[in-house]
Amino acid sequence: MPAVPGAQVGGVLGIRTLADTEALGPRLADARQVVVIGAGFIGLEFAAVAAARGLAVQVLELGPRAMARAVSPHTSAVFEAAHRAAGVQLHLAEGVAELLGDEHGQVRAVRTASGRLLPADLVVYGIGVLPNDELARTAGLAVDNGVRVDGQLRSSDAAISAVGDLASFHSPWASAQQPWVRLESVQNAVDQAKLVAARLAGQPLPDYDALPWFWTDQGVLKLQIAGLSDPQDETVVLGDTLGSATAPAFSVLCLRGGRLAAV
Repeated sequence: MPAVPGAQVGGVLGIRTLADTEALGPRLADARQVVVIGAGFIGLEFAAVAAARGLAVQVLELGPRAMARAVSPHTSAVFEAAHRAAGVQLHLAEGVAELLGDEHGQVRAVRTASGRLLPADLVVYGIGVLPNDELARTAGLAVDNGVRVDGQLRSSDAAISAVGDLASFHSPWASAQQPWVRLESVQNAVDQAKLVAARLAGQPLPDYDALPWFWTDQGVLKLQIAGLSDPQDETVVLGDTLGSATAPAFSVLCLRGGRLAAV
């Protein structure tokens, strides 16, 4: 949870581990008013679930649009409209100033950076994670937004490999301005693990260059992404983004230097 006053009150939960989800279940069953901090994949997936249960849901996002780090403005706008149609209130470009508790030490409201007071008996945050690289640093490995690895996913100590959310690697799918990436996705973790396993078994594969892909299910909408987009990419929208908010069907082509970088 962000270091804000009141973060220690009860009823404030993240979604990172199995223990988090097990604790969240009973809380969600008793909740009536939910505030979600973060309009990324995790935050919006939870917001959709809570709204479908008939709860009053408000989402706070520090950025100017939903899922801004991962999708185009077109895609953000469509998903924002769908969530609003489902009853979710989105507060974009808005931060958290304080969490307020009741006499029993349970959360009762969230005060925003602009001074608004949002009632809540459950606060869920999904604001991304920092790489847990303390052990790597202690071991003297090269670390920069995760453990730096080469094309074979070896760290600066060739006897140590890193894969998945922790690995920072040079991706041919990234922009020239930011070629080093750290990806939090199932596909990336699985494909990197396969490469390391093959190398350790004496059957090395070519340097890691798997196409990144991601997905998220939010209510009735499904978003699928292949490649890595960049805010500077040129975008071309194909299909219907202005039809029913419950069933839009469209693609956004992200072009970089005249070549397709992501869909």
